Amino acid sequence: WDGQAGIKSMRLEVQITGATAPNLSGVAEVSRGVINQGEEALARYMARHHRATQTISAGGVKTGLLVPHIDPFAGGSSFKRIAIYSNNLTAIQVVRGGVTELDMSVADLNFMQKKAGRVPQTGMTVLDFILDNTILGNVWQTTPEVCNSAQIYGVFSAGENITIDTEELLQLASY
Repeated sequence: WDGQAGIKSMRLEVQITGATAPNLSGVAEVSRGVINQGEEALARYMARHHRATQTISAGGVKTGLLVPHIDPFAGGSSFKRIAIYSNNLTAIQVVRGGVTELDMSVADLNFMQKKAGRVPQTGMTVLDFILDNTILGNVWQTTPEVCNSAQIYGVFSAGENITIDTEELLQLASY
């Protein structure tokens, strides 16, 4: 949670019962802070981070990336950022609803990051859908209401194991 959704503080209590097959149940108390009026609608959302790994078998081939929660038929998500930890990623393509929305080299993506005041890290490429830090209207949505398909492809110079880390916004009403 990065405080961008208008949350000032949060207290979380988790009860663990059972020794061999534990159950977790929790209660969260959230206090709302002062937020930008333009971001008022986001107060009903919480941030989720999810990490997945994938093996890239060979270089020079466009490979579909296994981004968590991207599939619209499984509910999709609202992505703030997607980070790909790879030393061999050379280009990336973002496709939604059959339309290519982004097709760039990693060097061009890093240039965009620098232009926005970010500092690209070696071995990490970030698809940052909120470069200007304005979330409302800028998240990349793959929910069924928005599209019927979504995919991110990568081109790698060699095979390797990669990690994909997502930052998403979830409706609090879902819980």
